[in-house]
Amino acid sequence: MLFSACLCFLGLVLIALSMPKHYQQIRARKGQFSQLSLWVGYALLLASVYACTASMGISIGLSVWLALLTFAAFVLMFLLSYKSRVVIPFSMICLVLSGVMLVQNA
Repeated sequence: MLFSACLCFLGLVLIALSMPKHYQQIRARKGQFSQLSLWVGYALLLASVYACTASMGISIGLSVWLALLTFAAFVLMFLLSYKSRVVIPFSMICLVLSGVMLVQNA
């Protein structure tokens, strides 16, 4: 479940980075934002749906995924509003956590 939460947060961060306003807010400079981050963000959200439904079944998995997506969106909204410089380090922690959990479960 924590793996899916990390994937949800990373997907939402990448989707936010594909928007010019949030890119400038997070990176503190104007720069090149790309469509690649949008598609990778959507792919991570789909991977988190798969992880939830594969581990808990389709009905409970989708309900848990929606709860995790809501929580991840709330955390990202809070970070973007008050501590936008912390988004990148927090997403790096989520990336490391999800990698450790992926290796541990393999």
